[in-house]
Amino acid sequence: MRISEVRADEQGIVVRWLLGVLITVSVVAVLVYDGASIATNYFSLGNAADTAVSKVAEVIQSNRSTDQPTRCTTLGAEHRFLTNVAWCAEARAQARAHDARLVAAFIDSTGVVHLTLRRTAHTLVLGHIGATQKWATATVKSKTITQ
Repeated sequence: MRISEVRADEQGIVVRWLLGVLITVSVVAVLVYDGASIATNYFSLGNAADTAVSKVAEVIQSNRSTDQPTRCTTLGAEHRFLTNVAWCAEARAQARAHDARLVAAFIDSTGVVHLTLRRTAHTLVLGHIGATQKWATATVKSKTITQ
């Protein structure tokens, strides 16, 4: 049999095989990228929340002489953040600095500062599919005591 003689059932086998391998590798690569993005988002947000709560505690300590509210949000349906309170403004600034959203900020009765930050990972696929969308959003709570 000469090289130029190819049977009808053998035409395109290599091309189909290469196409299958290419598609499989692409799908795996996208899933690995999305998984790494979600994991990085979660762990870096944890560090960001710890840093933010420490900075907020410093602001609270430096403004000890003033009467400060214990919550950064107004009660009611609007749930707006107070902007005229130094530690609340610092909490929002820290959240923005880490590309996160400030969900909650308050000081409990024992003087512990609590912050909750939320951030969505940049994903190619998993963050855009309804069933897996929640995996891309990390919510982290952090707290520290004021001295």
